[in-house]
This record gives sequence, C-alpha cells and structure tokens, in this order.
Amino acid sequence: MKDKDNSKNPGTRTVKPIRTGITSRRQLQKNAAHIFVIKECINRLLPMIHEEEAKEILAKLAEEAAKL
Repeated sequence: MKDKDNSKNPGTRTVKPIRTGITSRRQLQKNAAHIFVIKECINRLLPMIHEEEAKEILAKLAEEAAKL
C-alpha cells in the first residue's frame, strides 16, 4: 500500500505491523498440522543421510518441531 503522508517519496510503501495478538483456533490447527508434516518428513530423511553433521541438524529440527 502506498503511504499517503509521504508525498516526497511517492514510491515508498508502509509496512503493516505484525499482529501478535490472539491466533485463531483454526490457524493453530493448521500450524500444528504443518509442524507434524515437517516432523514426519525429517524422520523419513534421517535414514537416507550419511553425514553425521546433517543428521544432527535434522534431529535438532525434529526436536524443535516437537516442542511447538
């Protein structure tokens, strides 16, 4: 959206503030579903990876997803 108050720079845009308030139940369910899918994908990838460092990173990601 173009900023109406900024007449000197007509091409600039305003940034909408991030809504940090209440998240709807439906959005929470969608987020949980996405986290579950990501966790399952990580678990499928773990056996295919041979580098130890990559395995550690994926394991950490799976742990973080489980916390959410």
